[in-house]
Amino acid sequence: MHAAKDETSNRHAAKLAVLTRQAAWHIEQTDAAAQKVEQAVAEFAEATAQRLPFP
Repeated sequence: MHAAKDETSNRHAAKLAVLTRQAAWHIEQTDAAAQKVEQAVAEFAEATAQRLPFP
């Protein structure tokens, strides 16, 4: 009976490890996408500033 509890604990620990890795991956992907958006906004702002005189 004790072995069954250990097996369940091990499965839960393994599942938590997988979910943790998945969460980290998604955070990294979101961060990479946000950096691309920030770069695009900066480029747009620079292009706009070059075309329009600032009052």
